[in-house]
Order: sequence, then C-alpha cells, then structure tokens
Amino acid sequence: KLYFCGSSIGTAWKSWKPTSTVFATPGNYFTVAYLAADAEFKWGTFPEQWLGYADFKSLDDQAEAGLAAGSGGNIKVEKAGWYILFVKGKINGEVIDYAFTIYPAQFYVIGGVTGEWNDADANWALTAPADASGEWVSPAFAAGGELRAYVKVPGFDWWKTEFTLYEGKLLWRDEEHNCSGSWSGDVGAEYSVTGAAGQKLYLTIGTETESAEDIGEVK
Repeated sequence: KLYFCGSSIGTAWKSWKPTSTVFATPGNYFTVAYLAADAEFKWGTFPEQWLGYADFKSLDDQAEAGLAAGSGGNIKVEKAGWYILFVKGKINGEVIDYAFTIYPAQFYVIGGVTGEWNDADANWALTAPADASGEWVSPAFAAGGELRAYVKVPGFDWWKTEFTLYEGKLLWRDEEHNCSGSWSGDVGAEYSVTGAAGQKLYLTIGTETESAEDIGEVK
C-alpha cells in the first residue's frame, strides 16, 4: 500500500490514510479524500516517509483541482472537493517510478438493490456531502438484495474498485476477499450486506480521526 497525509486528511498531518489496490491490477493504488481549498499533502510507501511533489515521476490533474507544488515540497490543490488520489507504480530498473493522477470522486451502488448492472449509472450515484464531516448518501434502493457498491476510478471496470461493509468499515475487494459472484457466496456471510427496498447506503469517508477510516451503513 501507499499512504497519504495532509492538512485535511483525517487528523491534520497525523493520519496516514492507506490506499487500496485496484483489484487484480498490481501497481495501481487509490484512495478517496476530501481536500479543502489550498490543502497540502504528502505521500509515502510507508507512514511518515514524507515524500512530496518532486518524488512523483509525473502529476496529472484530471479533476481541475489546481494541482501544484506547495510549501516545503508538498502537493497542493487550490480547489476544495472530493477527489480520488490515484498512483500508478512502474518498475524502472532498480527503482519504481510513481505517477500521480487526481480525479473527481464518485460512488455508486449497482446490482440487486438497483435492479441493473450498468457501470457508472448517474441514477445510482451517491450524493456527496459538502465536506468530510458529512455523509455520502445513495438513492433509495429499488429492491431488496445484496449490496454491491464502488468508487469509479476512470479506466477500470466497476468491480475492480468495489467494496463491502465489514464490521461497519469499507472493505475493498482484493485477492483475499474476491467477490466474483456474491459476497455471501464467495467470501462469507459476514462480509455480505443486504438492503431492502427504500433503504439507502450512507458513507463517511476519511473520518476526522487519526485512523481516517472509511465507514458506512445501510438503513
């Protein structure tokens, strides 16, 4: 995993929020964070490594966030918003080159609770809160069924960046938790969340604590 730490990630300059890996696609890392206007942050291959702007091989602002070099070698965004922080690592001889891209963040639900399997369907997008103190909220479910949900990372199918809720926390699909058909059937009943018609998914992304956990519930 890679990690991010900054002025508006969890507890300012204390939280090292871990990334997740795009499922079955090694070397591609992502996390979601709310960044305030003029927020600055650093990254690392382990907590407290304090790598910065110049340590990325390249930087690409796909969110029109105003990505720039900040003070003390930090990475800075001028515009407040919800963002996907995406890193691609590529082996180059004895080193790894890391390329950084920032995308706008968007969560979706899909599958049984929606009655369809269309990737990035705007009708099933969660509404973003104004900042990290609020909740992402899905539309009311159309039917009962197992929850399938994801954040849309451009260039990847939805199931590459899907998650479930395990003990109230977001658990991202990975090799250990490989949901090829259903969370209940492939991973275990304790990893499966069932929603009923009319219920909604609520997410708090990057809690304002040192752990900066992503949590959620269906109700």
